[in-house]
Amino acid sequence: MVDSKKLDDDELIQNHSRNVFCAFLSFIMPGLGHFIKKKVMKGIILLLLNIILIVGFFVLAIFTKNFVFVLIDFIIFIMIWIYSVVDAYRI
Repeated sequence: MVDSKKLDDDELIQNHSRNVFCAFLSFIMPGLGHFIKKKVMKGIILLLLNIILIVGFFVLAIFTKNFVFVLIDFIIFIMIWIYSVVDAYRI
């Protein structure tokens, strides 16, 4: 006879490990953890949004030299990056 509580604990540990792995992947590249969890559209949106923000950051920094816009772009990038990591862990 298999203990059902033991199975539930093993399943909980495995689910937690998968969530941590997906959060780590989203930390490396925003949206990647969503691909692993089969949330492809959300992963594509987060990935493209971060690419646009990174390109925008460098374009603003090089061509406009306006610190305020560069700072706003960077803050938005960090907020979306953190959201991607947290969301990949939660879903």
